[in-house]
Amino acid sequence: MGSVLKYGPIGAAPAGELAYLDGSSWSDVLNAPGAGSFSIPTNQPGATAAGLTPGRTVLYVEADNVPVWSGLLWLRNRSPDSDETVDLTAKGWHSYFRRRRFRTDKTWTGIDQLVIARELIDHAQAVSGGNVAVTTTDTNTSGVTRTRTYLGRERKPYGEALEQLAHVANG
Repeated sequence: MGSVLKYGPIGAAPAGELAYLDGSSWSDVLNAPGAGSFSIPTNQPGATAAGLTPGRTVLYVEADNVPVWSGLLWLRNRSPDSDETVDLTAKGWHSYFRRRRFRTDKTWTGIDQLVIARELIDHAQAVSGGNVAVTTTDTNTSGVTRTRTYLGRERKPYGEALEQLAHVANG
């Protein structure tokens, strides 16, 4: 059956499918968002500015009905080579957390690092309009405790805080 590109608003089921052209690609990266780059024909019903709103649209790549990559659309441009194609630039879910910043103080003392990571994700999504439907219902723990303090006035990105948790010994 091959690969398809599905799209839809954040937090909702995919609204439709888009064909993409050869040369489109996506990748995963350890401890980073990964990226997707897609060229799509403009003659598709979903290839509109309203259907593909940067910062509010999710792209899903499926191969034989199995999700293989997803991320947030950050840029939608007319292709410089043709008026008949649109170029889409997306980044993996972690890109959202790299853009969100602490606005309030948050402190953990002697707390399991996986609990901190889940609470960082929940805290980033707790603001009005900030929920991108990343769920943190897991209850696993790592057995490694950490102490962390983030001050709202420092405006630290949540993504950076998550990356720092991952980059320490036993992170």
